[in-house]
Amino acid sequence: EQPQQQQQQHQQKQEAQSLVASSPFWCQFVPDAFKSTACGGQGPSSTPPPSSAMPSPAQCQQMSAEQQAKSAACTYSEKEAVQFAALSAAAYCNPEGWTCGEACSAVPGMTSVKRIDNDELDAHAYVGRLGEA
Repeated sequence: EQPQQQQQQHQQKQEAQSLVASSPFWCQFVPDAFKSTACGGQGPSSTPPPSSAMPSPAQCQQMSAEQQAKSAACTYSEKEAVQFAALSAAAYCNPEGWTCGEACSAVPGMTSVKRIDNDELDAHAYVGRLGEA
């Protein structure tokens, strides 16, 4: 019976290692400033996508607005990505007054922040106004 238990433990360990090994895939999309320990400190994949799959900024400028909208390379903004990551991180603290530390200071200009809680549903959120709107 002991070899069967050891085999189960070995299989569970392999499954856990497989799960950890898959984490770098999604970690490549998280800006370095917001990577958790689940990413193991590894940065984005060192293998760039094929150059034909991603237009250069000059190529984006030559595309129609419709073509640009269909290309993630033409619409992606690292500044916006970091800002949205900070907004997401702020959900894990109390954003009232927008003084929650690093996450809140990464998104200046957030006003009228209100926290919404529904304990019955165990649902929590916040809303606010970003920018001049």
